[in-house]
Amino acid sequence: MTDFMRWRSYGMEIIFALLIYYSIYATSIYFEPVVAVSPIDPNYLLLVVIGIYTVWHVATRPIRRQTVAAIALFGAFAAYYALTILWSSSTAYADWKALRLVTVISLLFVGCALYFGGRRDRLPRFYLVALVFGGLVTIDTLYTLAILGYGNSPYLDVNYILSSRPIGVGIILAAYFLVMTDRRVVRAVLAGSVFVMVVAMFQTGARGPLVALVGALVVFAGWLYLQLDISVSRSQLVAAAASSIVGFGVLVVTAGTTVERMLRLFRWDEEVSGAARVDLFTSAVRYWLDQPLIGHGIGSFPVLYSGEDERYYPHNIVLEVGVEAGLVGVVLFLAFSAWCLWVALNADTDPVLVGTTVSLYLYLLANAMITGDISTNRMLFASTALLLVVDSSAPVRVTETAGRLRTRLAQ
Repeated sequence: MTDFMRWRSYGMEIIFALLIYYSIYATSIYFEPVVAVSPIDPNYLLLVVIGIYTVWHVATRPIRRQTVAAIALFGAFAAYYALTILWSSSTAYADWKALRLVTVISLLFVGCALYFGGRRDRLPRFYLVALVFGGLVTIDTLYTLAILGYGNSPYLDVNYILSSRPIGVGIILAAYFLVMTDRRVVRAVLAGSVFVMVVAMFQTGARGPLVALVGALVVFAGWLYLQLDISVSRSQLVAAAASSIVGFGVLVVTAGTTVERMLRLFRWDEEVSGAARVDLFTSAVRYWLDQPLIGHGIGSFPVLYSGEDERYYPHNIVLEVGVEAGLVGVVLFLAFSAWCLWVALNADTDPVLVGTTVSLYLYLLANAMITGDISTNRMLFASTALLLVVDSSAPVRVTETAGRLRTRLAQ
């Protein structure tokens, strides 16, 4: 049995996944017994473990220059954003948000960059753990649909968008393993899993994650086509197109909430969520222009928007940073994000792993542009750090991977 199949080798991968997905399962009925017997918040225990590893890695292991540069750029962003609390009109939300930025988000970014860059097999192992988590959320969604008649699970106790994100991540990662495996049984299981997870996505009512998923899968397929120089026959194109049309038709006929909410966009007088988003976006732009350079301070958006010091945000991460940290914050945010993406796109390594990681990042970035705040976008910051580690110290030669994939597709 290989190390990849030994579950005892997955300790840190599971810990990172638990922290990344914490906001999704923390208030669920499944996690209540753990919270009841735990003397402290399990979130803090996960942070302590990752923090100890991060300190140990910095003290004992060499760090690549591109990783140091990314951590420095991210550190500048996090430090400046947190310091804007000095001129913020918020107190309670500002304190809450700044604390999570300098602890959870920072440890996730730095920890992911260091741990998964240490050995090449760690990232695929983490992807397998994330795929399993997406499968568990899918099962819960379909169980809820069968019992209650709708897909937004009350057992997880989170909104439909948050529950849809890990399912979308699972679909992208299932596509990755589907491409990489040589076992027919495993391929069949993964292909079936993709279909089941897509069905679940159609039932949650989350339009944004579904659209983002389609875009991410197009990027993934296009990346493989360009990087691996795959020749596709006319019959293969026809078969793929026919399968897609039939599959999509089945989903549209059998799906309910998501398709219904998609169609509601064409009846704007009935569209509440979309109209609210437009108002939030336009208000955020206006507030940003009022203080364009340094922003109004972390956590200030709800005070400006409603006069209340509560947790509220413009549902767009760039506008959120722009309002609260100004152009300085946005430039720093884009700088570390662009650097990590540049490292991945220029990696001389497995093109399938690169395409998967870039597609995953773009999927989560698209999600962050339509909902959530800094604290609920843990997955985005983790995926940004993962862009750094595809260029590992022991890469697989592109020609070997391309040859294996071309042989598989020709069969």
